[in-house]
Amino acid sequence: MESISIETSTILGDAESMDAVISEVRRGLMSKRKSLAPWLFYDDAGSALFEEITALPEYYVSRLERRILRDNVRSILGQALSQADAPVRIIELGAGSAEKTSILLSEARALSSDLTYVPIDISPASLEGAQRSLERDLPGIRVEPIVSDYVSKPIKLDRFVGITIALYIGSSIGNFEPFEARTILRNLRNQLGYSDALLLGTDLVKPEHVLIPAYDDAQGVTADFNRMRHRSRLSPRD
Repeated sequence: MESISIETSTILGDAESMDAVISEVRRGLMSKRKSLAPWLFYDDAGSALFEEITALPEYYVSRLERRILRDNVRSILGQALSQADAPVRIIELGAGSAEKTSILLSEARALSSDLTYVPIDISPASLEGAQRSLERDLPGIRVEPIVSDYVSKPIKLDRFVGITIALYIGSSIGNFEPFEARTILRNLRNQLGYSDALLLGTDLVKPEHVLIPAYDDAQGVTADFNRMRHRSRLSPRD
């Protein structure tokens, strides 16, 4: 197994990481409109809890996006891969477990004999699990994870000769204020070349009876996640 490169430490790690947390909390709570950045939720326990959310029956986003990818994977890759059998690199912001991405990777492996997957996430545990699963289920793909907070510190990718497909799916872009979303996309664009591609997953407007249960599920998993009650849910309650 290839080693995981560390670009920025995970949320509750070393002094640099703790300084980033303090800086973000100070910025968010001193603003006129109080807020905290979404990345603060995603320590290892929070990331595991979010994976639980994506499997809930009320949470339609992952289920529908998986179906879209399954039904359109050949069309998506056909448009992105303009050169036959060129080296291909697929990078993904907020990769998590990469469960949905395996649909794309499986098809891309059949189209290119030189395929690299670069999952980027703030949680080392999520990336390690994704790497183990992909190397077991899709042998032949190089998996090169990067632990990074890509929001506060733009990623810097190695130079690549071939086609890069960037993924930002799961409607994650909707977690941010418009100016933050633009910054993320601009930073990503600066890492891509003329022949590269971006696959962006966004949610459409939903009726209340669909949207509210998706973010306020009957089991209270999302409530625990939002209140940062990660450890109390993942260990026996008092």
